[in-house]
Amino acid sequence: MKVLKAFEQGNYALATFCDISSISVMVGATCIAWVAPILHILQGPDSPVPMTSDQTSWMVSFIEIGPFFTPTISGILSDRIGRKPCIYFSVFLYLASWVLMLSVYTVPALYAARTLQGMALGITFTIVPMYLGEIAENHIRGALTTLFQTLFHVGLLFEYCIGPYFSYETVLYVNAALSVLFFGLFYFQVESPYYYLIKNNEYKALLALTTLRGNQPAVKIEQELREMKAVIEKEMSGPSKVSFSDVFKTRADRKALFLVVVITVTKAYCGLLAILSYATEAFRVNDEGSVLGPNEYTILIGLQMVIVVGISAKFVDSLGRRPLILASSFGCFVCNVLVCVYFYMNQYSSYDLTKYHWLIFSCFSLFAFFFSFGLGPVALTLQSELFPTNTRGIASSFCALSFTVASFLCLKLYQVFTDHYGLYLNYLLFSIFCMIGFILTFIFLPETKGKSFSEIRLQLSGGEPTDVESSAAKS
Repeated sequence: MKVLKAFEQGNYALATFCDISSISVMVGATCIAWVAPILHILQGPDSPVPMTSDQTSWMVSFIEIGPFFTPTISGILSDRIGRKPCIYFSVFLYLASWVLMLSVYTVPALYAARTLQGMALGITFTIVPMYLGEIAENHIRGALTTLFQTLFHVGLLFEYCIGPYFSYETVLYVNAALSVLFFGLFYFQVESPYYYLIKNNEYKALLALTTLRGNQPAVKIEQELREMKAVIEKEMSGPSKVSFSDVFKTRADRKALFLVVVITVTKAYCGLLAILSYATEAFRVNDEGSVLGPNEYTILIGLQMVIVVGISAKFVDSLGRRPLILASSFGCFVCNVLVCVYFYMNQYSSYDLTKYHWLIFSCFSLFAFFFSFGLGPVALTLQSELFPTNTRGIASSFCALSFTVASFLCLKLYQVFTDHYGLYLNYLLFSIFCMIGFILTFIFLPETKGKSFSEIRLQLSGGEPTDVESSAAKS
């Protein structure tokens, strides 16, 4: 990974700080995935917390309640009290959720714990990318998206590996221990120098940057600090207040919001969250005579996502945003259609599909491949490219809310549709959303690769950049 350049250049401090910060993403991923391998235990006769199928669907989906609140609040607090305290508070919420589940064995306690985990995830996915971007050097900043996503998938894989082979209580204790470990390691983390500059504390900003840059010459560190200060002064000199109506002010603003919301909803309702939470249960269908069991198939899916996401970042800039989004949406559509047909025939046909059980794993594997190359990383990239700086925060909050609503409906309705109609209906809906996203992207999304912000805005407005503007942008 490109983050290793920090090690190669002797900056062990920066590489260590980046790795420690990203562990919080791994902790967050465990909160999403821990239910997948033990869902059948919670619904079984020997469940430590007896639950009905409907209660299980609520428990799985309650993790999407927390992100309704914490992203906006944590974004405001990060400028007032700092990035580090906000990340610390998210770890406290993670730990509190595990302690609650270990202390109270009731369904409402699980609901409350999942809500706490969702609140913590909202903070993690808002503050950690900001913090990593602010402490990193320019030449590795792009690679941090890969580090962020890789450790997220490592967290999923970790949960898939321990869940099937340990008791319910042991899984909770292990996850709580992981939160405690991060809590201890993060104590030695430095605050973002950007935060100190926002607070006009240049001395502490210099100390933080010196710690982060390790053995770099003092002249180079002071030069970077001056550049940071200039960026902040420029941003702070803009309008002091931005209203929600500014997101709809121009045609370019409205089209940017429309495109990002479409891609965000497609990302949420393409089926990934349902697969992450219910993959093991899907593999239990017709698994007689299968070479591997449902848990082993789930582990392989998690392992594949770690590998694929580790190499996906290399293609974002080389192939462009538009081709990746189109290929990803269409690939996910095909996979969902095949899974839908399989489950439909299994439910309504007398044909024996046992020998085709491998199709589910193959489709889920291809789905993970297509998602990791397009809808996963490119959605965040477009969010940073299509919106101007002054409205990016409000637009991002709106997109986050759209993602939360779509994700909640996806997770909650999955079990409801499964119980009343069959598994096939879920994947039929996933395929429909993928195709809608593909069509709208094909019609409206311009290519943003290698283009300046002014060129992108001109395209969104319906115009084309002139030769003069293009030459200026390139120069």
